[in-house]
Amino acid sequence: MENNTNDKPEMTMELAEKTLENVFSACNIEPNKTPISKLLDEHKNIMRFHRSIIYLSVLALLLLALSPLAFIRPYLDISTSHIDQDKIIMKIQTSQIIPAVSVQATINGQPMAVTKATDSLYLAEITENGEFKAIVTGLNFQTNHKTATISNID
Repeated sequence: MENNTNDKPEMTMELAEKTLENVFSACNIEPNKTPISKLLDEHKNIMRFHRSIIYLSVLALLLLALSPLAFIRPYLDISTSHIDQDKIIMKIQTSQIIPAVSVQATINGQPMAVTKATDSLYLAEITENGEFKAIVTGLNFQTNHKTATISNID
């Protein structure tokens, strides 16, 4: 027979109450008026409360540790991919770790089509000179934008 050190000894309620009365009488202390069953129920409730406080504390610490992610702006880089006399194809590179929710582009303030090449690479075909602006929105709804001046198109 194995003896597990984590096991608590079992005792009936009557024996526990009698033992407590004997301890009080041996120490010349007034006997306990609260029944053992009530004390055990109170102890269980206290332990439940402590356990819930620990779980809530862990959850709060986890949320506190993750809170900086809510303020990270998405990564954005723009570069030229292909240059012709009548058009330029701009590459819009976003983060590979955190995907973008939306990628938009404008030329001279007018919206233009953006094509998704991969999860983190988008292409925009520019056919006129002016100010090109790429805007990326991340999962946390933070935005980032970059601009470039286009002047090579005839």
